[in-house]
Amino acid sequence: ITSNLVEGHYQSVAAFTADCRLVIENCLTYYGGLEDGKEFTQQANHQKALMGQQLDALTRYDQSENANQARTNAVSWQNIHLQKPQASLLLGILNELREVRYTDR
Repeated sequence: ITSNLVEGHYQSVAAFTADCRLVIENCLTYYGGLEDGKEFTQQANHQKALMGQQLDALTRYDQSENANQARTNAVSWQNIHLQKPQASLLLGILNELREVRYTDR
């Protein structure tokens, strides 16, 4: 999901939210039947509850008049030419993200 965001692959909020939900559902499906999967499924269910609320709010905003107005006022990316970042910068960011420990404890 992170690389798809960074590389601009998502063409809609719906595609992004679907991928986020799919990661959780895949975790629940894979670890749900495993004896040692309890911790993973607990975390997945916790993330599903928290992230689900945020994704629902994002979807509601995306369908709102405010979002439509923002899209109307947005600068066209077709007219903006950005230099591709150096691979070392992107790899550094990804390494930093991998080192972050996500926990609610």
